Amino acid sequence: MDEKPFQAAHISEIEGRLVDGGPLARRPVREHFDIGAFGVNAFTVAEAGEGLVEAHDELSGGADGHEELYFVSAGHAVFSVNGEEVDAPAGTFVFVRDPGARRSAVTAAPDTTVLIVGAPRGRAYRVASWEYDSAAFARYGQNDYEGALAAFRQGLAEYPGNAGVLYNMACVESLEGDTVAALGHLREALASDPESVPGWATDDTDLDAIRGDEGFPL
Repeated sequence: MDEKPFQAAHISEIEGRLVDGGPLARRPVREHFDIGAFGVNAFTVAEAGEGLVEAHDELSGGADGHEELYFVSAGHAVFSVNGEEVDAPAGTFVFVRDPGARRSAVTAAPDTTVLIVGAPRGRAYRVASWEYDSAAFARYGQNDYEGALAAFRQGLAEYPGNAGVLYNMACVESLEGDTVAALGHLREALASDPESVPGWATDDTDLDAIRGDEGFPL
């Protein structure tokens, strides 16, 4: 029998995953439907006055130059785009065309949900690097270091030289006792982003096993 040409799901059927321990929960809409043409996620916060969309642009930190459309499906949010405030009660669209624009949002009412759709203009979409990180961190949290490394390798194949992916691989390899691989990936991460990596590594206990090695680059 042919596969149906559509899928349907209520938002409650897509399990929310707490981001860094909460209170922000991400519903992985893209992964749920295996969407390959654009990125889409839903984020929910139960309390007012909390962060809903972290401050970011779509050019730095491994971003891929996306245009982004935000839709507040429930509750009430307040956006900031390049310093300009946008009041966004339920039913409001906020479209950020410029990938370089700095944007963020906070909740102005309990149980606020925002749906975010993004893709680059004029070229094919590819899965964002942070989605590979998210999958890896879920396995890392279960002490499944091999599973985490497999997810990071997928991310590195799509985003060669990405400092965040390389650094996180070094951390997991350090925990596994693979000193040679950990030092190699840490050096690559440092070469890729010499400004950020030293700060990441300063108090990161994941690197303690290799910190005293003569090949440690920091």
